[in-house]
This record gives sequence, structure tokens and C-alpha cells, in this order.
Amino acid sequence: MLVAAYRNQNAELWNRYCIFKQTVLERYAGQPEQEFKHVPVASSHDLQDPVDPRCNEWRVFHGSSMQACRQICESNFELSLSGAGATWKKPGDERGVPLYGHGIYFGERITKADEYAAVVPPGSPEEGLHCALVSRVVGGRCLTVIESGLEVDELRREVFQGPHDAILGDRATALGKPYREVVVYEQDQCYPEYMLVYARQYGE
Repeated sequence: MLVAAYRNQNAELWNRYCIFKQTVLERYAGQPEQEFKHVPVASSHDLQDPVDPRCNEWRVFHGSSMQACRQICESNFELSLSGAGATWKKPGDERGVPLYGHGIYFGERITKADEYAAVVPPGSPEEGLHCALVSRVVGGRCLTVIESGLEVDELRREVFQGPHDAILGDRATALGKPYREVVVYEQDQCYPEYMLVYARQYGE
């Protein structure tokens, strides 16, 4: 259940995001021979401000602690923290190697982001609640990955040295997983637009 929603009014981060987005659009205009395919994601609603389908601009979810969400709204995502929420970690390690390499991860479903949304600790006015971000992301020419057994370095080369701008991890189509994920590797490629504070509700 949604308790509160806050819109991030960080002009510096917004300007950097807009510059990145415009750079991508200009690059596409100068590369008409490169194929571009619009890829819809379930969470990408227009809300008050529409997203731009010309560069696969999406709204997607990212779950974390409330403290981390506030910090992200102030200074954006930190690639150095990538892997802190990885599912597979070696015993004793604080961080693991994420499925698609060290990047910034988003889900098209709030239920995926909720897996990483830590409960607000006692003593806070939001005690017992959880927090997630709704972020704008420029997916651009995204590489859709449906298989397991991934070669992480090859994925990153497709983005940094190849024609792609992001990874769309579609483990739902072939593997029957319930969620798709979006991964980007550039900080300015995303903008934390809203912070959601909510309470989990469980079925009978």
C-alpha cells in the first residue's frame, strides 16, 4: 500500500540526464543505418510527463533502503556499490557479481524492486515501511538477453564498444522467470524521479 510519494527536484541530476538523452538522440539521427527498435516495458507510464519512445526512455523501479534512496536522489546511483544486492555471493563477501555485471539495475515490476527494499528501522517516523525509486532510464538500443550462462564481459563490450546502450534481461520468455530487468552502466543514463514509501500487504 502506497503511503507517500515524493518527486525529486534535483536540477543538477536532471540536467545531466537530459544532456545524456539528447546526445543519444543526436547519435541516432547521425546513424540512420543502425536499426532502432522500440521496446515497451510494463512500468513505463507517462504520468504527468511523457517518456520518449525515440530512445526507449522508460520509467522503472529500484528498491533499496530509505537512506540509500534519499542518497540516490541527492547524488544519483553509485556504480561502486553495484553487487551489494546480488543474489549470489561468496561466503563472507559483502558483494557478489550481479547477473549482468556491475551496473545499475532496475525492474519493470515493483515486486522485483521490493526484493531489495530494506525495512525502515525502529526510531524513524517511517518505521516498518519500505522504499523504492521510480527512475527514468534511457534504454536506447537495448540488447535483449533471454538465456542463462551469460558472459558478463561480452555483455559490457556490447554496450561500451558495440551498438547497444543497455541490457534488457528477459528471463521471463525462455526461462519462465517472473521478472524482466533493465541494466545500464552509465550514471547519467538514469534519473531518480520519484521516491515511493509503502507498506507491504500480504494475502490471506
